[in-house]
Amino acid sequence: MLAHTLPLPRRNPRAFLLIAAVLWFMLYKTLEPLSHWLVDALPVERGSHLYDSLQFFVSVRPIHIE
Repeated sequence: MLAHTLPLPRRNPRAFLLIAAVLWFMLYKTLEPLSHWLVDALPVERGSHLYDSLQFFVSVRPIHIE
């Protein structure tokens, strides 16, 4: 089995981890709006169980119920 990993930058690993964490957080924050946009493109009634299920499937995180 070939085990290949990406090496962390050796010069400044803290800066790399900070940039990676910021990018991950930005991507995480766009999951919900992106899932709404993708599911809205389908012919499904907004607010239905199918809509909520598809949105959950696309975003892979629970929907906030307020």
